Amino acid sequence: MFEQLVAIDIEALKLFASIRNPVLDVIFRIATELGHETFLLMFGAFGYWFLDKNIFRRAILMLLVSALANSILKEYFALPRPTVTATYTAEGYSFPSGHAQAAAAFWGWLAFEIRKHHKWAIALVCVSLLVALSRPYLGVHHFHDITVGLLLGYLQVLVGTRLFSVGKIQPYFWRWTSALLVSIGVTVICASYFTHPEMKKLALIVAAFLTALLLGTLYEQQFINFEPPRTILGCILTLVIGLVILLLVWRGLKPVFSLTGFEGYTADYIRYLLTGFWLSTGMPFVINRYLNKKNN
Repeated sequence: MFEQLVAIDIEALKLFASIRNPVLDVIFRIATELGHETFLLMFGAFGYWFLDKNIFRRAILMLLVSALANSILKEYFALPRPTVTATYTAEGYSFPSGHAQAAAAFWGWLAFEIRKHHKWAIALVCVSLLVALSRPYLGVHHFHDITVGLLLGYLQVLVGTRLFSVGKIQPYFWRWTSALLVSIGVTVICASYFTHPEMKKLALIVAAFLTALLLGTLYEQQFINFEPPRTILGCILTLVIGLVILLLVWRGLKPVFSLTGFEGYTADYIRYLLTGFWLSTGMPFVINRYLNKKNN
């Protein structure tokens, strides 16, 4: 049964390959980046600092949970990517599609948050579908990869609507306890479950960011409670300071760690942990303490 499904998928991929042209190449390459974790995290940071911290905190959390679940499933099934000629570089296992699952979870969650604005919500769902379609067009995923990825992402949104409503009524003690237990549990699972080096590295990176988001946003809610910058100057300074330090911690610490001989899983975990804390707590503290105060 599975072999027949793959055979049908391969024929569909060949059909997609036959309609490739420069215009569609550009469209689908742009579309696939809209489901890339790096772009989604940067977009999430922008939304968290400038638009609505609560909505984008939840959206980033949905993205990280999606990435973690996808890594576990890919490690378990360990299915290879299509043999059809690809026009895009992709590494790791194929099933389910990480781009499709991440796009469904992230853009799907934002669509749920703004569901009263029907046109915008539908547009965001369409973005997730376009991201998914870009993967077989570029030759890096089967259609069953993206189908399962989309279903898992949308299912996660459905479950998230229930879980987030429960979390709002819990006292801070239980929220801190739950966040710590989840952070430790996820980190231990990622360190022990994965055997493929690249999958293990990715999973620990996600675990680090997830830990920083859970603990950092809780600290922000209880002790900082920042508001987005109120002036144009404040927005410009937030964008410059926020992104420069984010990139310095995220990318800059890697060569610094290498020079000192501090490399491997632990170094990557700490680097992404610090990056997540800057996004969730560091920049909000700067906004509240200096930018908004200065512009009152």
